Amino acid sequence: MEGPRIEERPVEASSGLPVVDNPREFMDGFFKSKWYQNAFARFYQSKEPAPDVTMEEKLLVFEQSDAAKFALVDYGVYDTHFKYNPDFYPETSQESINTYLECVEDLIKAIRQGVGRDEREVKDTIRYQYHEEAARSLVRDRIVPTEKLGRAMARLILIDKNLDTESSARTPDLLRLERKLGIK
Repeated sequence: MEGPRIEERPVEASSGLPVVDNPREFMDGFFKSKWYQNAFARFYQSKEPAPDVTMEEKLLVFEQSDAAKFALVDYGVYDTHFKYNPDFYPETSQESINTYLECVEDLIKAIRQGVGRDEREVKDTIRYQYHEEAARSLVRDRIVPTEKLGRAMARLILIDKNLDTESSARTPDLLRLERKLGIK
């Protein structure tokens, strides 16, 4: 398991970037941004969807991709800093996010204390489950349209709390899984 790279620092408000703490406003800005539009164009650059595929279907497929996830992370790091403010979330999302944050803090603490590989893997598996639940909660509460973007927003919350880094958040899901399974 790859440990968090905590030595990197998240983007701070002093970086000159606008700061948005309302997640719906942040997502609206993302959907209108060059980050979203460029990633969407690149995603479909070498693809030829069937003629009967609607724009809505194309958007949904894109928003379920790593390309969309990376575009959201880049937007939140390089364009508009996302600041987590629980007051803007329904209680269900607040609870899921707070549980996820506590779990990540516990995992980082365990790694710093030098716990064994088996215990780290158990804690990381639990962290993954809470990450998934936070993403599902953000979808249920209509803050993001897909779980992939929900996972990206949860990672941006970690970055804001200095519990993750942009480079770690940009790791493709498949590569992350391969590393966990010892394939790469």
